[in-house]
Amino acid sequence: MKIFAVYSNVKLTSGPSWLESFRKKYDESYELHVTFKQPCFIEEDQVNDLKDKLSLFFKDHKVPNHEILVLFDKLFVEENLIMIRSSENSELDSLQKGIVNCLSDYKRYFEPELEAYEMNFHPHLTIARDLNKEQLSVALKEIEDSFSCEGVIKDITLSVVEKITPEEAKIQKNQTLYKF
Repeated sequence: MKIFAVYSNVKLTSGPSWLESFRKKYDESYELHVTFKQPCFIEEDQVNDLKDKLSLFFKDHKVPNHEILVLFDKLFVEENLIMIRSSENSELDSLQKGIVNCLSDYKRYFEPELEAYEMNFHPHLTIARDLNKEQLSVALKEIEDSFSCEGVIKDITLSVVEKITPEEAKIQKNQTLYKF
């Protein structure tokens, strides 16, 4: 049994000067990314089928200029997380819906609530995670008024891992890259 997810790393083109040090303090484990297909369980013998479906999808799905520009400008707090959500972005919404439809056979979510995140897609950058109430309160006071970020997405990553950890996610052999 493996776990897969589909996401894009986001390369920031502009953002607040405090963000990097804030993330080192509260969320350094993962690169900034947008998740399109939430983590699901998959059998080992289904991995090639998954890759084939995504290859076919990206063969037909065209992205103008081979990149998507994204503005993240809405601070959002959820339990133990701090995120910056994006403004409306029809390209991201279309891409996410297409990926989810393409992979509709795969619905054994790693956690039950992940299906709701997927159905109510809100592209965002997580800037702090796994905070207790005290840490959350302190972290929120450290966020300056200017938190908007602009970024670019140029590809999609399929990650297939044994366990969801930052270390496994970074291993090259666990990733399949799809360029726009």
